[in-house]
Amino acid sequence: MENLTGNLVWVFRITGGFLIILGFVIWFVGALKSGMDESITENKLKTDGIYAWVRNPMYSGWWIALTGISFMWHNICLIPVFFINWAIMTVVLKNPEEKWLTDLYGAEYEEYKKRVNRCIPWKRKD
Repeated sequence: MENLTGNLVWVFRITGGFLIILGFVIWFVGALKSGMDESITENKLKTDGIYAWVRNPMYSGWWIALTGISFMWHNICLIPVFFINWAIMTVVLKNPEEKWLTDLYGAEYEEYKKRVNRCIPWKRKD
C-alpha cells in the first residue's frame, strides 16, 4: 500500500509539472509571441496562431498552471481555488470584455466565438 501511495504522489507531481510548463508556454505564446501588438495597433481581431485554439491564452495559461500547482502539491485545499478562478474569469471575460469586443468587431467576433473556446485550448472542427 505504501508503494502505491508513493507512486501516486509521483504521478501527481509529474502531471502537475507538465501542466505548469504547458500553462507557462500557452501564456508566453499568447502574451509575447502571438503578434497581438500589431493586431491592436491595426485594430484587427486576432484569430490565428494560438488565438485559433483559445480566445484568452494568457488567462488560460495561468489557469492551467494553477491546476498544475494543485496537482504538484496534491493539496485538496487548492481545488476550490480552481473553480473560483474559473468563475471569476468567466464573469470578467463574459461581461465587460466580450461585450466590448462584440461592440468593436460585431459579427466577426460573434463568428469567432462560435469557432474558438474561451478558456480551454482546443481545436474545434469547422
